[in-house]
Parts: sequence; structure tokens; C-alpha cells
Amino acid sequence: MSVLVSSLQNKSNTETLEVLVVVGQLRSEFVEVEPVVPRSLKGSRMPAIAAMLLFLFAILSPCLAGAQQQVETSLPLSQRFTINLAAGVPEYVGDASSTSNAPQSQWWFENTKNSTTYSTSSFVESSDPAWHQVGLPYDANIARTFLNQDSGGGQGSLNGQENWYRLHFKVDPKYAGQKFLLNLEGTHTGVQVFINGTLLQGISAVAADAQATHVVGFVPVVVDLTPYLHTDGATDNVIAVDVSRGDAWFEQPNFSGAFRFGQAMAGLFRNVYLYVTNPVHIPLNVYSNQKTWGTYVGTVSEVPAGEGTATAASAVVEVQTNVVNETASTQQVTLTTQIVDASGNVVVTAPPITQSVSPMTSNTFPSTPRRCSIN
Repeated sequence: MSVLVSSLQNKSNTETLEVLVVVGQLRSEFVEVEPVVPRSLKGSRMPAIAAMLLFLFAILSPCLAGAQQQVETSLPLSQRFTINLAAGVPEYVGDASSTSNAPQSQWWFENTKNSTTYSTSSFVESSDPAWHQVGLPYDANIARTFLNQDSGGGQGSLNGQENWYRLHFKVDPKYAGQKFLLNLEGTHTGVQVFINGTLLQGISAVAADAQATHVVGFVPVVVDLTPYLHTDGATDNVIAVDVSRGDAWFEQPNFSGAFRFGQAMAGLFRNVYLYVTNPVHIPLNVYSNQKTWGTYVGTVSEVPAGEGTATAASAVVEVQTNVVNETASTQQVTLTTQIVDASGNVVVTAPPITQSVSPMTSNTFPSTPRRCSIN
């Protein structure tokens, strides 16, 4: 869909626009109005002119009404919530009666040894003094200063070949029907992600990477935990992550070996997030490993506010959205696109679009041009 966004002249040109897409229910109401012509105008050309003006108003009124009725002052409550796993999974996920954000358990880390038991759910970290608890992000080379070293100082300056991270958490039955997605924003160099002992394989076309979840930490990777989770609120779930600088289960990309550009950062050196969402949802804009995309936003055209300024008076923004239905039946989905400013205020709400999405498939909601000016 395309919407025309007009900005006030005195707004900062650094203001950013974000897009929130909400899946909800569509309710349409139509009101038919019959124009009334004053008696004093009967018999003259004025009724025809008045009728023409009313006709033009009728054409323009959907845009004007949409501008007035669809602009909201705040964003609706999202069905998806995002958890930063810096400290672990919050208590309320394991116990729905709790409102505590305190972690159920912290991350465990070890990079001096390697064992296949580290990937299992039965391994007990406290039984081995080499394991210790950390917060994320936690670069395996965090103990190194790298001061006064030559550029590209060599692999001998790096710590840990196999960097293991483990996290325990429970999931309350309340969330049994939800989708759980794990987003690793930076894992270098190769990574294997296990959930309750099951390896989540990647989508690489490189044959040597078949047993890797992802290779090279310059782009994020999202894995689906949902099919493997225990959701009884009592049984532990264990995420085990092996981040390796070099192993037989992936092909070394070579160009990532020197730390002169920070390329030899190892382990989970960026944020890790857990997303809990509805089975009918808009995917994250991370193609690996789900092979899906969420929202595409592009500026079709803009009208400058004035000569010599970078601020636009108005712009037509095209938004395309992909919706995934991971239920067993066809779902009628209504998509509403909202554009908000840097403060989170809704600037414009585009007309809702409703269409069917088949089970276990994705569907792209088409672009439908509509020009509405919002000041």
C-alpha cells in the first residue's frame, strides 16, 4: 500500500519514521447522506453547483475521513513481545502468575574444553569448575586488551577455539500455543544452536556447512525453538550454543580471520533476543534461517519543503508486508499499517486490508496506492 505522509515545516529533519503492522479485526461502516438544497436556491443553477461540490466532497471525503478517523494517538498493544536475553529468560515466562522480570537462570560459559555432552539437556554446568556464569553479549576474547599489538596480530592472540554458552528456562502452559524465535545478532565464526539436545541446522548452500546453524557473525540468524520446547511449566528447556573459530562442521570463510577490523570477535558478541508471538504473525526481517521476510518500506516520491533544505513537505511511502500462517487452517487476516514518528506517535494509519492466508504458508499483502495528506 502507498500512503502520503506530510510533515510540519518546523519539524526536525532528523525525525525518523517506523512502521508498525498490526493484525486485528476489520469493521466497516457505511453512512449514506442525502444532500439538502435550501428552498431559496430551487430553480437556479446553484443546486447543480452545490450538487457538484457535494459530489467532489464525496470523492474526497474518504481520504479526509481516513485522515481524521484512522490517526490514533498511541500504538495498540502488540501480540508479540521481545525479551533481551542478556541475563536470561524472565520468571513470568516460566510462571504466568508471576510478574517478575528477574531471570530464571543466567547464562553459563566455557571455552577451555570441548565435549559433545555440552549440547545435551542433561549436562550439569555446576559439576565442572571450568564453567562460569556470564551476561550477554560476552565476547570470548573479552579478557584480552589487544593494546600495543600489531594490526592483524595473529590467531595466537585469541582465546578459545570452542566457545560454549548454555541457558536453562521453563515455559508456562499459557504460552503453549505461541511461537518462540531466538535471534542471535552476532555469532562468530561458525555457530551450532541446540535446543533440548536437538541441533537446529542452517540453510547454507555450502555442503561443508550442513551441520552448522550459521556461519559468519556479520549478519544475524533466527532459529525456531517452538517444536522442541517443553511447555508444562516444570520441565527445564536448555539452549546450548557452540560458537567456534574453526571446526570440521563448517568451512572457514578465511576473510574473517584477522581482528584488525574486529573480525575475530568470537562467541556471542552481540545481543540475543527471544521473540514470543502468535502463530499467525509478521516474520522478522532476518532471512536466515527462516527463509522469510517481514516488512519492506520504500519511498516512492517526495515533495521538498523548500529550496536548500533536506526536509520533505510530504512523501509517498510504499509498504509491503508478509504474513505467515503457521496454524492448521486457513485464516482471515486483516493487516493495518501505521507509520509512527521518532517519539512513537502515530502519524498515519493506512486502510486495512483483509485476505485469506492458507495454513502453513506465507502471504504477501499487496501494495494498494492511496494518497492521503496528513499534517
